[in-house]
Amino acid sequence: MEDNRSLLLSLTRTCASALLAGTLTLAALSGCSTQQQTSTADEGSAATQTEAGQSQDEAGAAEKEPFQDEASFAQWPDEAIDRHDDASAYAVAELKGWQLETLLQQQQYAWSERNQMWIKEDGSAAVVVLNAQGETLSDDDIAKLEEGVTEAEVSYRIVTSKYSSVKRAFKGLVRDVLTCEDSEIIDGAAIAVCAGPSGKRCLVVIGESNDTIVATVVGEEAVKSGLLETISGKQVGTSIDAAFEAMTGRPVGSVTN
Repeated sequence: MEDNRSLLLSLTRTCASALLAGTLTLAALSGCSTQQQTSTADEGSAATQTEAGQSQDEAGAAEKEPFQDEASFAQWPDEAIDRHDDASAYAVAELKGWQLETLLQQQQYAWSERNQMWIKEDGSAAVVVLNAQGETLSDDDIAKLEEGVTEAEVSYRIVTSKYSSVKRAFKGLVRDVLTCEDSEIIDGAAIAVCAGPSGKRCLVVIGESNDTIVATVVGEEAVKSGLLETISGKQVGTSIDAAFEAMTGRPVGSVTN
């Protein structure tokens, strides 16, 4: 079991390190001044985030105007956002790219050209889409994507400072919004096999770095194409079932004590 735990922890660190290297925080990513987050009693207090040294001119240039068509007023399922009004695993798994970007704008995210990601206006959350080489996709490329669970060459990261633990983040971002076939939390890292209304499965892996939660969502087609092995740098298999077993030491759906 120790080897399985090491593999899962290694994957969560790899997913987080690409975005949160060293002491980099969400505030630094957003390039904006943020106030201390006050969360609900069961979540605890999030760390105060400070101004990141990006000039106002740079911050303004990094934000694009919202879409001005009828689609910008579309309504999405409640499961697409979590209790903090941020994008959930449902949103990145079940929505097409243009739908995801529209939802993000509705939830007060703005596109950062500098960082190539969607960032909440207060700097408390972000959504990033990466290709098979680990490079960030532009907003134009994201808009062309089909539903996340059907894409074979991209993975998604949800970054948030609004949860005080991986366990609470798993509940709010994943378990409350998707049907979880199986899941396990090991030493501050979580992994789950999930599906939404489309019926297509995805693998969600959650870890923590510098008091920031990073949830990685990889669709079944991406796992089949070997994307998860590319991300982890390990042989974890090219099926969701094989990857789950490699990182937990047990098959999907098995009963453990």
